[in-house]
Amino acid sequence: MFHCDAGLQPLRPIADHYIGFVEFDDRAHFPNVDVYAEKGSGIQTQIGAVVPNLTVGQVIGPNTLLILAPGYINQEDITNLAVGVWRSMKCFHFSLTDNPNVNHFELSGNANVLTRLVADAARTRSECSTQGEE
Repeated sequence: MFHCDAGLQPLRPIADHYIGFVEFDDRAHFPNVDVYAEKGSGIQTQIGAVVPNLTVGQVIGPNTLLILAPGYINQEDITNLAVGVWRSMKCFHFSLTDNPNVNHFELSGNANVLTRLVADAARTRSECSTQGEE
């Protein structure tokens, strides 16, 4: 009800369109395209801080012990999981290439990624017969 409390009721149609779960439940939701996706992984990602005597207004300083995990930075795990829905496309190509230690912001300038994308764009597009399918 944030939109009502904040006086944002006119923005409700936009929020309804862009926020929430997308339903991928039938063939109409999957266009006739080949999908070549790239992701980064394995980046040391701050997931917490050790603050044994937390007080109101305390700021993390240079001596604060950070809890790190091999992650994705910038919530990329959400994107990396979401792209998997394209595996449900019948008859068309799907691939997800992992780029260890390359973060989300570096993918667009990574030489290996760019080489693959150029090669993928030059590939002959998959064809699929839809006869007899719903």
